[in-house]
Amino acid sequence: MSFHNQLLKRIVWAGVSVTLFVLGFFFITIILAVLAVAVIVFGVRFWWKLRQLRRAQHQAARHAEAHVFTGDFTVVERENTTPRLPPQS
Repeated sequence: MSFHNQLLKRIVWAGVSVTLFVLGFFFITIILAVLAVAVIVFGVRFWWKLRQLRRAQHQAARHAEAHVFTGDFTVVERENTTPRLPPQS
């Protein structure tokens, strides 16, 4: 009878072990899938914001180029080079 009890215990423990293994596999698979989706969402969001930033920088640079004045200049030196100081009282 002892042999039958040990056999029954082993069968029950084998069933419990297989069940826990399968459940663990499914939970790990679900967790990895959720993490993969989170990484993809974060990556797409980062890419989208970086794309908007580059577009804004490009537009700002193009806008700044439209307001740049170019031309020649001549340096004119002053006749009076003494510094102007306020009168002391």
